[in-house]
Amino acid sequence: MASMYATFATSALKCSPCAATEFRARNAAASCFEGQRLVLKSSFAGEQVFSFSKRQEITSVGVRNRAPTASLNDYAPLTAAVYGASLLGGGLYAYTRTGSTSSLGGGITGGIALGVAFFLMQVPETRDLGEAVGFGAAVLFAAIFAIRLASTGKPVPSGPLLGLSAATSVIFALSYLETRVPLS
Repeated sequence: MASMYATFATSALKCSPCAATEFRARNAAASCFEGQRLVLKSSFAGEQVFSFSKRQEITSVGVRNRAPTASLNDYAPLTAAVYGASLLGGGLYAYTRTGSTSSLGGGITGGIALGVAFFLMQVPETRDLGEAVGFGAAVLFAAIFAIRLASTGKPVPSGPLLGLSAATSVIFALSYLETRVPLS
């Protein structure tokens, strides 16, 4: 069952400091909560809003449903799978179209590396390693596409692939930092 906790807006608490100790959610609210609102937040069921009356009764005002929020930790494995599949598909396409064995080798290598990163991110104990493998592969391919763009001067396909590789490396880096750096 989802754990629920009560939060009060700072502007709503205009009563004595005894408010936190006198509050009992099951039976009633202290008289200093009169006219205040209580918001019970659940991780998946939205917010239940209650209002306190003069008779110390708690009345349900309604439910405020919010869209579920997802963090970059939720998107990093999906990013690894999609980016790996697009590298593999691009390498296969380039090989069938032009016979480029280096594109085939790069696509297979990138697909395998990001596939490994995807599976490592599925286990909490190896998630950091998966993010590191994904980040390393994305930075490596960003460097390869930047060199190719600079040497050929052709914006396609190196330009979009450089942008995709850079965006993917940013997602992996921020996903890793999201669990390491406290938000305050």
